[in-house]
Amino acid sequence: MPTLTGDFVARTEDATKCADLHSFKCGPGTIFPKAEKEVDNIVSVCCAGVPPRQNTIIRVTREEPPGAIVGVTGLERGGLTIQHPKYTPHAYKDAAYVAVIGLSEHYRDDQDSFRTKYGGRLGDFLLHDLLLHVKKTWRGGMPWVLALVDPANNASRLLFERHDFELFIDLGPGSDALFRRPKNLKVPPLDGVGNPRLPAGFRSRRPGR
Repeated sequence: MPTLTGDFVARTEDATKCADLHSFKCGPGTIFPKAEKEVDNIVSVCCAGVPPRQNTIIRVTREEPPGAIVGVTGLERGGLTIQHPKYTPHAYKDAAYVAVIGLSEHYRDDQDSFRTKYGGRLGDFLLHDLLLHVKKTWRGGMPWVLALVDPANNASRLLFERHDFELFIDLGPGSDALFRRPKNLKVPPLDGVGNPRLPAGFRSRRPGR
């Protein structure tokens, strides 16, 4: 697996003024076509600064040197407009919503994944940074953190599960599932090689289990 040599630096950036973000691509549209298209579309709308993403908080992770974009995450305040008996909007009015997470196509190789210089997964760095940002900026403690995840996308599902997200609502065939991370749950540090510290007995929680 290719190991990167630069340091990873994550910052909140104004997407409308970030020139290299305007040309960001998550992939060629052939690895996970649906996910890649969604990431690219959301980033494009954030760069345009128009509804419904004009208030999305964008975190950009770069490898320094050379300063290239490794990946992007997006965060929004408040719950989602989901019609489901298990979902009570009022209970999630102060939630954090992971609107987007994606690696740059230049840092993706599904046959031989890139690793940080400490050996950690790149996606884990991005999501951990986003959770730390929520911890630092949300009032009243760590909120519920919500994410829509394609349960058929094994890599994406496992990424969120490693960071304590659990399947909450299966929204049906062809739809993303709603995952949530419990309110007031601490954000543990990454281990010595940049991976999340998994609880004893951890195993993937597949939909329906």
